[in-house]
Amino acid sequence: EIAAYMLDEAEDTSSDQHDIESEDPHRAWAGVPETVGVRIHKDKFVTPVPGDGNQKPGALQRFVFNDNGTHCRTASSPNDCPDADIHRIGILDIRIANCGRTLDTLMVLDNEVTTVRPVNHGKTLPNKLRDVTLAWLGWPQAFQPFSREELA
Repeated sequence: EIAAYMLDEAEDTSSDQHDIESEDPHRAWAGVPETVGVRIHKDKFVTPVPGDGNQKPGALQRFVFNDNGTHCRTASSPNDCPDADIHRIGILDIRIANCGRTLDTLMVLDNEVTTVRPVNHGKTLPNKLRDVTLAWLGWPQAFQPFSREELA
């Protein structure tokens, strides 16, 4: 999760064509929610990390609400997803070698403008590429032209 956020955050969002930053100050280029590394301390872990004693590393990710304070929903259909969001998520998935993108890993924000955020990047940066699932490859958005910004 941390690597996905860091690589997504590193993208240039300065284009006037689709200024995501003005929509949400915490949104990275493809929309991975803000994520930080944490260490959790507990007296007895079942499987302690060698050298870390009673600490385990993990990630903490910003919880994203709709503008009206309601919870986001999981995408139920490719029709829920705007072309530009799927293009950006697809580009991110290729950059991080995400092997597990499905509708269940896309959160839909039903605001004035519907947007989609990618979540659950546990199958990224694998040692070997096998069993790759990129559901968006067959979606209508994958056959739509990419913008200049997306291709840059």
